[in-house]
Amino acid sequence: MRKILVPVLFILFFNCTSYHYWEGKSLLQDKKYNDALVKFLLAEKKAPNDYKIKRDIGIALFEQKNYALALKKLQAANAIHSDDNLVHFYMGRIYEASGQYDEALNEYTRCKKSRIFNQIAPLIDRRIEDIFRKKIADEVKQAVQAERSLQFALIPENTIAVLYFKNLDNWERLTPLEKGLAQMLITDLSKVRMLKMLERLRLEQLIQELNLSNTDLFAPEQVPRLGKLLGSQKLVKGGFKSNEEGEVQIIAAVVESESGALVNREIIVSGGIHNFFELEKNLVFKIIENLGIQLAYSEIEAIKEVPTKNLLAYLAYAQGLDFEDQGLFTEANHSFEQAVKIDPHFTDARIKVDLFKNEVLSEQELSNLMMKMVERTPLSRLENTGQNLVKHSLPIDAENPSASRPAATGTVVITGTLPSVDTRR
Repeated sequence: MRKILVPVLFILFFNCTSYHYWEGKSLLQDKKYNDALVKFLLAEKKAPNDYKIKRDIGIALFEQKNYALALKKLQAANAIHSDDNLVHFYMGRIYEASGQYDEALNEYTRCKKSRIFNQIAPLIDRRIEDIFRKKIADEVKQAVQAERSLQFALIPENTIAVLYFKNLDNWERLTPLEKGLAQMLITDLSKVRMLKMLERLRLEQLIQELNLSNTDLFAPEQVPRLGKLLGSQKLVKGGFKSNEEGEVQIIAAVVESESGALVNREIIVSGGIHNFFELEKNLVFKIIENLGIQLAYSEIEAIKEVPTKNLLAYLAYAQGLDFEDQGLFTEANHSFEQAVKIDPHFTDARIKVDLFKNEVLSEQELSNLMMKMVERTPLSRLENTGQNLVKHSLPIDAENPSASRPAATGTVVITGTLPSVDTRR
């Protein structure tokens, strides 16, 4: 048996050398935000460049709904250390609370990329999806309220929106393609660098905001209003029809939003329903030709990609989009699951299934979960161990508690003997 000396070095909280910080952390966990702030501010005086102190001051201020000061502290923490995802998450919460949805989306998206939050990335995705819908709804409402002051001259020339297509012969089985075809065209035209495509969700929110019927949507006199409210210089509109022989014909046109005039000639593609995805690609390339755009080779190859080769899978997916727009999330999830069942390699449908597996958590629920994820990291466990050692290592001076407690950085020396080891086993 031999004696050993094992030095264990706890590098705790880097520059944070004040016991006040640990007291503040404990108070923050107990939701005693004002008391926590007092301790954090005392700690900040001793360690003014410690980003974690500034971060936790920001969190305490946020919980008190003092968003302006909270944001300043979080931004200060980020200026010192830009890779703390709790900082970005709480900045996102502040931006969301103040209706700054673009900034909130940027911060939440940054959090999602962290390895620490891999397990809850789908929950963050669902939150991002929910905020994106709020963002679009808010923008559409603002456009409707400011309709009289909107001017086509202020809309970028390369903006284009795709309206829903009309099922011209009312074969109900193909009705989901009214939205589905529009979504495919938006996806493909988004791959053209010269175009700025508007999201399908923007059109859907506008339809709901104005309570538009299908007749209203396809009426020629609605074109200028739709274009102005969507913020689009051009609109793609059209319809499709089929016959008993399984032939389908798609008719489309690109129109100037302000005048309603055709940009070029009407576009018609036709063929067997089993070749529907090939027809859609032909339609995309003719629309691009109609607009007078010369594509790069990389753009052509990107457009040729198909979401699925199975029309039944895409019909189920398109039906899911419609259910989702109506707020029928159970039915939407069932449709997306059906699409994946038909084609397990259908990525867009699988993404939707993964999103719907998770409920939309409130900001508070999600922040609590993220805190738990951070606490499970090796560094946080080490810090917590050090915190407990520091708290209990020395007696407390009643008149000056902080004076009797050591700094949060130090060396713990453990002495003792190791049991003998039988090397014959």
